[in-house]
Amino acid sequence: MTDVAASGLANNDFGNHDDDDDDALKLVLEDMSTRACTPLTKPKLVIGRDMGCDIPVNDRGVSGRHCELELSRGQWAVSDLGSTNGIMINNVPVKSGALRVGDRLTIGKRFIYRLKDPTTRVANVGVPAESESGFPTWLVAISAAVVGLIALVVWTFF
Repeated sequence: MTDVAASGLANNDFGNHDDDDDDALKLVLEDMSTRACTPLTKPKLVIGRDMGCDIPVNDRGVSGRHCELELSRGQWAVSDLGSTNGIMINNVPVKSGALRVGDRLTIGKRFIYRLKDPTTRVANVGVPAESESGFPTWLVAISAAVVGLIALVVWTFF
């Protein structure tokens, strides 16, 4: 991983200066299984199993040079580089496509990332990561479902 400040990219030294690109370089890819975040520190990044990739992935379902993320005019896009198992954006198979904050990028059969703005607490996906109580949203939803089922059983049998 490249340190943004050390690489000189914090000041957007890579050619066409665009203020939107400055904001986009603050985004990260969040590994949905480990919650580890990888900063997107330069305008082109290759994801794959090869250790020379900008974002190496240790998974046999991922090709050596699986896909490329590219930043242009403040917008991230992903392109499949001829991988065996392809890519998906929000569970839709694609050869290439735009990525927005909150989008899920699936690489290969099961490696899932989410484009995230680390400066915001809630992802831009319509559902907050945490409820107002501070508990994870999924836990609150399951709890509400259990309470609803208990109420249904009590109402039905008593």
